[in-house]
Amino acid sequence: MGWEFFLHALQLTFQFHIQYIYIWILSTAMSNSNIKILLVDDEPDILEIISYNLSAQGYNVFTANNGLQAIKKAKKEQPQLIILDVMMPEMDGIEACEHIRKIPELQHTLITFLTARGEDYSQVAGFEAGADDYITKPIKPKV
Repeated sequence: MGWEFFLHALQLTFQFHIQYIYIWILSTAMSNSNIKILLVDDEPDILEIISYNLSAQGYNVFTANNGLQAIKKAKKEQPQLIILDVMMPEMDGIEACEHIRKIPELQHTLITFLTARGEDYSQVAGFEAGADDYITKPIKPKV
C-alpha cells in the first residue's frame, strides 16, 4: 500500500471526478503535450509524485508552493487546468482561486481542489471561490 496504490487511486479518482476535462480536451483536439497543468501544493512529495505522473502522460506540468506563486504562474503560463491544495502558506487555495477567477485570460481554465480538507463547509467554500471540482485526500479508488 505504498506510492503505487496512491498513484492508482489518484488515476481512478481523476478519471471519475473530472471526466468533463477529457471531453473538453477532445473537443478542442489538443494533444497531451499541448495541455498545461499548474499543480499547487506546499508538500514537495505531493508535487513530485503528481507532476511526475502527469508529465509521464505527456502533459506540460508547472508547480507552485503557495497561492501567491500560483497566481503568478497562472498568469504567465495560462494553463488549461489548475490543481490546488487548500491549506498553504502565504495565501491559501481558496483565496488564490478567487484571484485566478478574476483574471480574464484564465476564465476558461478548469480549477480542481485536491486537498485533505474534506468538511462540507470547505467544499462549499471551494465551489463558491470558483472551483470546478473538489477532490479530497487521501485518494481512494471508487469500487
